Amino acid sequence: MLNEIETIRNVKRVKELAHNCSTDSDLLNELLSLILKSDDRSAIVASWIVSHAAEYTPEIIDSKISAQILNRLKITQKGTIKRNLIRIFQYVILKGKQSFELLDVAFGFFENPKEEIAVRAFSLTCLEKHLDQFPEIIPEIEFIIEREYESLTPAFIARVRNFNKKIIKLNKLKSSKSLK
Repeated sequence: MLNEIETIRNVKRVKELAHNCSTDSDLLNELLSLILKSDDRSAIVASWIVSHAAEYTPEIIDSKISAQILNRLKITQKGTIKRNLIRIFQYVILKGKQSFELLDVAFGFFENPKEEIAVRAFSLTCLEKHLDQFPEIIPEIEFIIEREYESLTPAFIARVRNFNKKIIKLNKLKSSKSLK
């Protein structure tokens, strides 16, 4: 795997390996060790594969792996690795202390205008997926979106629309509960 990983350039192979992670814990552990050790090409591709694996089989990302990924997110400077790792948490919903750590990391990426746009967009989606746990952050997110709306890319605006749909859904749910 180590020899092959740096030569992977197509999404078909990435998705194939991602599917294999659901049944091959050795492969998943090997990919995680690549992610955790450096910011080189192998770590980038490994994070790409693991992000797809989390999409297909979220339960492979247990609390120990989540903790490792969160720690890596806090220290990496490579935007591609940040993007791939934050993408994992669009599919893996954390609980307890880890959810607060994720909120802190994702919000930090989202609010930083100097962060790569893809990292910010994936962070917004990650925050959206965790709004049920943290509805109190909605006004802060809305403020940032409003402040920067004119300069957002079309792809980012699509994520903003999804975020707004989630808020509407949460408000309807809250209203129906208060009527009971």
